Amino acid sequence: MRNPTPHESNEARLQLWPMDLIEVDDTRITYPITGCALFDGIRVLFTKDGIFDQQNVQFPDFVDDRFSELLAAVKESDCVLEGYLWSPDISYQQMLEALQSSDKVTQLHFHVYDMLSSSEWNDDDGAGQPYIARFEEYTQWVEKQQLDYVYPVDQMMLDNEKMTNQLIEQCVDAGHEGIVLRSPMSLYHHGQVELDDRLVFPFKRPKEGEAAVQKLVNIEGHPFYPDGPGAVVKFTKEGDKTECLLAISNEAQKSPKWKSLQKSPLGVKVQTSFTHFGRKDIPRLGTIQEL
Repeated sequence: MRNPTPHESNEARLQLWPMDLIEVDDTRITYPITGCALFDGIRVLFTKDGIFDQQNVQFPDFVDDRFSELLAAVKESDCVLEGYLWSPDISYQQMLEALQSSDKVTQLHFHVYDMLSSSEWNDDDGAGQPYIARFEEYTQWVEKQQLDYVYPVDQMMLDNEKMTNQLIEQCVDAGHEGIVLRSPMSLYHHGQVELDDRLVFPFKRPKEGEAAVQKLVNIEGHPFYPDGPGAVVKFTKEGDKTECLLAISNEAQKSPKWKSLQKSPLGVKVQTSFTHFGRKDIPRLGTIQEL
Protein backbone atom coordinates (compact mmCIF):
# COMPACT_ATOMS: atom_id res chain seq x y z
CA MET A 1 0.00 0.00 0.00
CA ARG A 2 1.25 3.49 -0.84
CA ASN A 3 2.17 5.93 1.84
CA PRO A 4 -0.88 8.26 2.21
CA THR A 5 0.91 11.56 1.68
CA PRO A 6 0.16 14.38 -0.77
CA HIS A 7 1.28 13.73 -4.33
CA GLU A 8 4.38 15.89 -4.79
CA SER A 9 4.89 15.47 -8.56
CA ASN A 10 1.63 17.29 -9.38
CA GLU A 11 1.18 20.74 -7.87
CA ALA A 12 -2.17 21.36 -9.57
CA ARG A 13 -5.09 20.73 -7.25
CA LEU A 14 -8.65 19.54 -7.63
CA GLN A 15 -11.14 22.39 -7.59
CA LEU A 16 -12.65 22.92 -4.12
CA TRP A 17 -16.18 24.27 -4.13
CA PRO A 18 -17.75 26.88 -1.82
CA MET A 19 -19.24 25.46 1.39
CA ASP A 20 -21.84 28.21 1.93
CA LEU A 21 -25.45 27.43 1.06
CA ILE A 22 -27.21 30.04 -1.10
CA GLU A 23 -30.63 30.46 -2.71
CA VAL A 24 -31.43 30.19 -6.42
CA ASP A 25 -32.22 33.92 -6.60
CA ASP A 26 -28.68 34.87 -5.57
CA THR A 27 -27.59 37.79 -7.75
CA ARG A 28 -24.21 36.16 -8.46
CA ILE A 29 -25.92 33.49 -10.59
CA THR A 30 -26.18 34.48 -14.25
CA TYR A 31 -28.48 32.53 -16.57
CA PRO A 32 -28.25 30.51 -18.72
CA ILE A 33 -26.13 28.18 -16.58
CA THR A 34 -25.40 24.45 -16.57
CA GLY A 35 -26.73 22.26 -13.77
CA CYS A 36 -26.20 18.65 -12.69
CA ALA A 37 -26.71 16.35 -9.71
CA LEU A 38 -24.55 16.85 -6.62
CA PHE A 39 -23.63 13.27 -5.75
CA ASP A 40 -23.26 12.17 -2.14
CA GLY A 41 -19.99 10.53 -3.11
CA ILE A 42 -16.22 10.95 -2.92
CA ARG A 43 -14.70 13.53 -5.25
CA VAL A 44 -11.53 12.29 -6.93
CA LEU A 45 -9.08 12.87 -9.76
CA PHE A 46 -8.01 10.23 -12.27
CA THR A 47 -4.58 11.04 -13.74
CA LYS A 48 -1.85 9.15 -15.57
CA ASP A 49 -0.16 8.78 -12.15
CA GLY A 50 -3.16 7.24 -10.35
CA ILE A 51 -6.29 8.24 -8.42
CA PHE A 52 -6.20 11.11 -5.89
CA ASP A 53 -8.60 12.58 -3.33
CA GLN A 54 -9.35 16.24 -2.56
CA GLN A 55 -6.20 16.52 -0.42
CA ASN A 56 -4.11 15.22 -3.34
CA VAL A 57 -3.52 11.92 -1.50
CA GLN A 58 -3.21 8.83 -3.67
CA PHE A 59 -5.45 5.83 -3.04
CA PRO A 60 -4.11 2.29 -2.36
CA ASP A 61 -3.04 0.01 -5.22
CA PHE A 62 -6.20 -2.10 -5.07
CA VAL A 63 -8.29 1.00 -5.93
CA ASP A 64 -6.15 1.48 -9.05
CA ASP A 65 -6.67 -2.21 -9.84
CA ARG A 66 -10.46 -1.77 -9.65
CA PHE A 67 -10.28 0.98 -12.30
CA SER A 68 -7.24 -0.29 -14.23
CA GLU A 69 -8.89 -0.14 -17.67
CA LEU A 70 -9.99 3.43 -17.12
CA LEU A 71 -6.56 4.46 -15.83
CA ALA A 72 -4.97 2.93 -18.94
CA ALA A 73 -7.34 4.95 -21.14
CA VAL A 74 -6.55 8.13 -19.19
CA LYS A 75 -2.83 7.55 -19.67
CA GLU A 76 -3.25 6.84 -23.39
CA SER A 77 -5.38 9.95 -23.88
CA ASP A 78 -3.05 12.06 -21.70
CA CYS A 79 -5.94 13.59 -19.80
CA VAL A 80 -7.25 14.23 -16.29
CA LEU A 81 -10.76 13.25 -15.17
CA GLU A 82 -12.61 14.78 -12.25
CA GLY A 83 -15.67 13.11 -10.74
CA TYR A 84 -17.28 11.07 -7.98
CA LEU A 85 -16.73 7.56 -6.71
CA TRP A 86 -20.31 6.64 -5.86
CA SER A 87 -22.86 3.89 -5.42
CA PRO A 88 -26.64 4.32 -5.19
CA ASP A 89 -26.96 1.34 -2.86
CA ILE A 90 -24.70 2.22 0.09
CA SER A 91 -24.21 5.16 2.45
CA TYR A 92 -21.39 7.69 2.32
CA GLN A 93 -19.70 6.03 5.30
CA GLN A 94 -19.88 2.65 3.55
CA MET A 95 -18.28 4.22 0.47
CA LEU A 96 -15.36 5.38 2.60
CA GLU A 97 -15.07 1.87 4.03
CA ALA A 98 -15.13 0.40 0.51
CA LEU A 99 -11.98 2.38 -0.30
CA GLN A 100 -10.20 0.49 2.49
CA SER A 101 -11.12 -2.99 1.22
CA SER A 102 -10.15 -4.74 -2.01
CA ASP A 103 -13.34 -6.83 -1.72
CA LYS A 104 -15.74 -3.91 -1.28
CA VAL A 105 -14.23 -1.38 -3.69
CA THR A 106 -16.00 -3.12 -6.58
CA GLN A 107 -19.25 -1.57 -5.27
CA LEU A 108 -18.07 1.85 -6.43
CA HIS A 109 -18.55 3.36 -9.89
CA PHE A 110 -16.92 6.50 -11.29
CA HIS A 111 -19.13 9.39 -12.47
CA VAL A 112 -17.21 11.95 -14.56
CA TYR A 113 -18.18 15.63 -14.53
CA ASP A 114 -15.04 17.26 -15.96
CA MET A 115 -12.14 16.44 -18.28
CA LEU A 116 -8.97 18.35 -19.14
CA SER A 117 -5.92 17.47 -21.19
CA SER A 118 -2.71 17.11 -19.16
CA SER A 119 -1.39 20.32 -20.72
CA GLU A 120 -4.57 22.18 -19.73
CA TRP A 121 -4.36 20.72 -16.22
CA ASN A 122 -0.77 21.84 -15.72
CA ASP A 123 -1.24 25.30 -17.30
CA ASP A 124 -1.93 28.38 -15.23
CA ASP A 125 -5.52 29.07 -14.18
CA GLY A 126 -7.58 30.51 -17.02
CA ALA A 127 -6.12 28.32 -19.76
CA GLY A 128 -7.99 25.70 -21.74
CA GLN A 129 -11.58 25.25 -22.92
CA PRO A 130 -14.79 26.60 -21.39
CA TYR A 131 -16.84 24.19 -19.31
CA ILE A 132 -19.55 23.61 -21.93
CA ALA A 133 -16.88 22.33 -24.35
CA ARG A 134 -15.33 20.12 -21.67
CA PHE A 135 -18.77 18.65 -20.91
CA GLU A 136 -19.25 17.62 -24.54
CA GLU A 137 -15.72 16.22 -24.63
CA TYR A 138 -15.97 14.07 -21.49
CA THR A 139 -19.39 12.73 -22.51
CA GLN A 140 -18.09 11.52 -25.86
CA TRP A 141 -14.86 10.20 -24.34
CA VAL A 142 -16.58 8.17 -21.60
CA GLU A 143 -19.10 6.66 -24.02
CA LYS A 144 -16.23 5.64 -26.31
CA GLN A 145 -14.56 3.65 -23.50
CA GLN A 146 -17.58 1.31 -23.07
CA LEU A 147 -16.75 0.48 -19.45
CA ASP A 148 -19.66 -0.62 -17.28
CA TYR A 149 -18.39 1.17 -14.15
CA VAL A 150 -17.85 4.65 -15.66
CA TYR A 151 -20.61 7.14 -16.45
CA PRO A 152 -20.72 10.74 -17.68
CA VAL A 153 -22.65 13.11 -15.41
CA ASP A 154 -25.50 14.66 -17.39
CA GLN A 155 -25.62 18.45 -17.55
CA MET A 156 -28.75 20.51 -18.20
CA MET A 157 -28.82 24.07 -19.48
CA LEU A 158 -30.98 26.11 -17.10
CA ASP A 159 -32.55 29.39 -18.19
CA ASN A 160 -34.18 30.61 -14.98
CA GLU A 161 -34.86 30.02 -11.28
CA LYS A 162 -37.90 27.86 -11.96
CA MET A 163 -35.83 25.36 -13.96
CA THR A 164 -33.19 25.38 -11.22
CA ASN A 165 -35.74 24.57 -8.51
CA GLN A 166 -37.18 21.78 -10.63
CA LEU A 167 -33.74 20.25 -11.11
CA ILE A 168 -33.06 20.40 -7.35
CA GLU A 169 -36.27 18.49 -6.63
CA GLN A 170 -35.53 15.88 -9.31
CA CYS A 171 -32.00 15.28 -8.07
CA VAL A 172 -32.94 15.04 -4.37
CA ASP A 173 -35.77 12.64 -5.24
CA ALA A 174 -33.24 10.53 -7.18
CA GLY A 175 -31.03 10.16 -4.09
CA HIS A 176 -28.55 13.02 -4.49
CA GLU A 177 -27.58 15.82 -2.09
CA GLY A 178 -28.65 18.62 -4.42
CA ILE A 179 -27.23 20.16 -7.59
CA VAL A 180 -24.12 21.95 -8.87
CA LEU A 181 -24.40 24.98 -11.16
CA ARG A 182 -21.48 26.02 -13.37
CA SER A 183 -21.01 28.97 -15.66
CA PRO A 184 -20.95 27.36 -19.15
CA MET A 185 -18.13 29.62 -20.36
CA SER A 186 -16.00 29.34 -17.22
CA LEU A 187 -12.42 28.12 -17.39
CA TYR A 188 -10.96 25.65 -14.90
CA HIS A 189 -9.62 27.07 -11.64
CA HIS A 190 -7.41 24.97 -9.36
CA GLY A 191 -7.94 24.85 -5.61
CA GLN A 192 -10.51 26.80 -3.59
CA VAL A 193 -13.30 28.56 -5.47
CA GLU A 194 -15.46 31.17 -3.73
CA LEU A 195 -19.03 32.15 -4.52
CA ASP A 196 -17.88 35.60 -5.64
CA ASP A 197 -15.76 33.94 -8.36
CA ARG A 198 -19.08 33.03 -10.06
CA LEU A 199 -17.71 29.75 -11.39
CA VAL A 200 -19.40 27.03 -9.31
CA PHE A 201 -22.54 27.11 -7.15
CA PRO A 202 -23.35 23.94 -5.14
CA PHE A 203 -26.91 23.71 -3.80
CA LYS A 204 -27.93 21.48 -0.91
CA ARG A 205 -31.50 21.67 0.25
CA PRO A 206 -31.41 21.35 4.05
CA LYS A 207 -34.20 19.64 5.95
CA GLU A 208 -35.31 20.23 9.50
CA GLY A 209 -36.26 17.69 12.12
CA GLU A 210 -36.40 16.85 15.80
CA ALA A 211 -33.82 14.48 17.27
CA ALA A 212 -32.85 13.05 20.63
CA VAL A 213 -29.29 13.58 21.88
CA GLN A 214 -27.36 10.37 22.66
CA LYS A 215 -24.08 11.93 23.78
CA LEU A 216 -21.96 15.06 23.40
CA VAL A 217 -18.61 14.91 21.57
CA ASN A 218 -15.75 17.24 20.74
CA ILE A 219 -15.37 17.52 16.97
CA GLU A 220 -11.75 17.73 15.81
CA GLY A 221 -10.29 17.34 12.33
CA HIS A 222 -13.63 16.57 10.66
CA PRO A 223 -13.53 17.09 6.85
CA PHE A 224 -16.76 19.13 6.83
CA TYR A 225 -17.32 20.41 10.38
CA PRO A 226 -15.29 23.09 12.18
CA ASP A 227 -13.62 22.04 15.43
CA GLY A 228 -15.95 22.49 18.37
CA PRO A 229 -18.84 20.90 20.25
CA GLY A 230 -21.04 18.33 18.56
CA ALA A 231 -23.59 15.70 19.43
CA VAL A 232 -24.48 12.21 18.34
CA VAL A 233 -28.26 12.23 17.88
CA LYS A 234 -30.98 9.85 16.79
CA PHE A 235 -33.82 10.66 14.42
CA THR A 236 -36.96 8.57 14.49
CA LYS A 237 -38.92 8.13 11.30
CA GLU A 238 -41.58 5.44 10.97
CA GLY A 239 -39.85 3.42 13.69
CA ASP A 240 -36.45 3.37 11.95
CA LYS A 241 -33.88 5.06 14.21
CA THR A 242 -30.93 6.66 12.47
CA GLU A 243 -27.89 7.88 14.41
CA CYS A 244 -25.62 10.64 13.14
CA LEU A 245 -23.16 13.33 14.20
CA LEU A 246 -24.23 16.99 14.12
CA ALA A 247 -22.36 20.16 15.02
CA ILE A 248 -23.90 22.47 17.62
CA SER A 249 -24.55 25.96 16.26
CA ASN A 250 -23.27 29.11 17.98
CA GLU A 251 -26.90 30.14 18.56
CA ALA A 252 -27.64 26.89 20.40
CA GLN A 253 -24.56 27.31 22.59
CA LYS A 254 -25.89 30.72 23.69
CA SER A 255 -29.15 29.16 24.85
CA PRO A 256 -29.86 29.02 28.63
CA LYS A 257 -30.42 25.27 28.13
CA TRP A 258 -26.84 24.68 26.91
CA LYS A 259 -25.39 24.25 30.42
CA SER A 260 -28.07 21.77 31.46
CA LEU A 261 -27.56 19.81 28.21
CA GLN A 262 -23.85 19.53 29.00
CA LYS A 263 -24.66 18.05 32.42
CA SER A 264 -27.31 15.58 31.26
CA PRO A 265 -27.46 15.15 27.46
CA LEU A 266 -29.08 11.72 27.03
CA GLY A 267 -32.54 11.92 25.50
CA VAL A 268 -32.75 15.72 25.28
CA LYS A 269 -34.88 16.75 22.26
CA VAL A 270 -33.28 19.27 19.88
CA GLN A 271 -34.25 20.99 16.64
CA THR A 272 -31.86 20.35 13.75
CA SER A 273 -31.13 21.37 10.19
CA PHE A 274 -29.27 18.90 7.98
CA THR A 275 -28.42 17.74 4.49
CA HIS A 276 -29.00 14.12 3.69
CA PHE A 277 -28.49 11.19 1.37
CA GLY A 278 -31.72 11.89 -0.49
CA ARG A 279 -33.22 8.54 -1.40
CA LYS A 280 -32.41 7.02 1.96
CA ASP A 281 -33.32 10.26 3.78
CA ILE A 282 -30.43 9.70 6.19
CA PRO A 283 -29.17 12.86 7.95
CA ARG A 284 -25.43 13.23 7.47
CA LEU A 285 -24.19 16.80 7.79
CA GLY A 286 -25.97 19.42 9.84
CA THR A 287 -26.29 21.48 12.97
CA ILE A 288 -28.33 21.55 16.15
CA GLN A 289 -30.11 24.85 15.70
CA GLU A 290 -32.21 25.08 18.86
CA LEU A 291 -32.27 23.45 22.27
